[in-house]
Amino acid sequence: MTECITCSARTFDETPPNAPSTEKHCRLLSSYLLNLDRGPIAVREMIVGDIVRIRDLGASRLASDLSLVLSCFLAYFPEARMTPDLCECSRAEAQL
Repeated sequence: MTECITCSARTFDETPPNAPSTEKHCRLLSSYLLNLDRGPIAVREMIVGDIVRIRDLGASRLASDLSLVLSCFLAYFPEARMTPDLCECSRAEAQL
């Protein structure tokens, strides 16, 4: 787990409560961190897109694993979180 935290090119004083719990989650997160040159928002979109496609294929266990990876990623990169002005549901409510 320490390797996973250090591979993100950031220094962390402590492990967030939703850090990857297994080596599998750590490897999944690490594979997405390789795309950070595209920016944290792009990486978030990659993870979310993968979750949607994997759920559509019926692989609910892997989708759950990726949901944990997304939660961990957002703990490390809070700037990638959806803001109300970016959320489609907020735009739809504003039009009502």
